[in-house]
This record gives sequence, structure tokens and C-alpha cells, in this order.
Amino acid sequence: MSQLRRRLIAVLLAVACFAQAGVARACPGCAEAQAGQGPGRAGIVQGYQLSIVFMMAMPFLIVGSFGGYVYYSVRKAREEQQSPSDDAASGSDRSND
Repeated sequence: MSQLRRRLIAVLLAVACFAQAGVARACPGCAEAQAGQGPGRAGIVQGYQLSIVFMMAMPFLIVGSFGGYVYYSVRKAREEQQSPSDDAASGSDRSND
């Protein structure tokens, strides 16, 4: 099978899956908040939406922070490992002068 034909089949399958998807329903709390929406209820719906965004972002924030810390630590260790050898080589040249 050619590469183009495989990609075409994959795209057609993805379109078929999206065409079959139904409307997603909100959680019961969100549905009740939207059903009885009045002037005082608009803030509750917005609060639900923001809490979902924060819950979705938290794993990425934790993993990203940990990854950044590891990257910084490894980079710092590599710099420290390279710098003493440079200092030792230049120090031995100075002692011979």
C-alpha cells in the first residue's frame, strides 16, 4: 500500500469517527446551574468552567515543573563538571611559569 493511500484511509477513518460523535453532556452540577440560570447564577457556571481548566492544566504544570528542575540540575552538573577541568589545566600552566 502506498504512503498516500494509508494517509487517506487514516483521514477518512478520523472523519468517520468525528461524524459519529454525539453531543457531549455537561456534568450534573453544570447542567443544573445552566438550567436555573439567572442573574446570580452566571458566576457559578463560569466557576465550573474555570475549575475544569485548572484541573486539566495541573498535571502539565506539575510534570513541566519537575522536568524543568531535572533539566536545570543536569545542565548545572555538566557545567560544573567541565569547568574544574578547564581551571586545573590553566592552573597547571601558571605553576610552570
